[in-house]
Amino acid sequence: MINVRELIGERVLIHDQKGYYRTTVIEAKVLEVSPSGTWVKIMNMHGNKYWMETGKMSVIEKLEAKPVHPKEETDVK
Repeated sequence: MINVRELIGERVLIHDQKGYYRTTVIEAKVLEVSPSGTWVKIMNMHGNKYWMETGKMSVIEKLEAKPVHPKEETDVK
């Protein structure tokens, strides 16, 4: 089991259980963990921030940092 506190500031894939049959996989950044460790504040790819119960989610894997692409050069005359 992954310690969620060690993932603060990291990008992760999360398996989010929304019901008995409905589950989704989302990419998110872990922002903070509640003092009890029961809740995790995450930010999804669209910038939305919300709290998730740790019992209804599981971290599939930690992602590497996004690659930085050089800006495309444009010829301005």
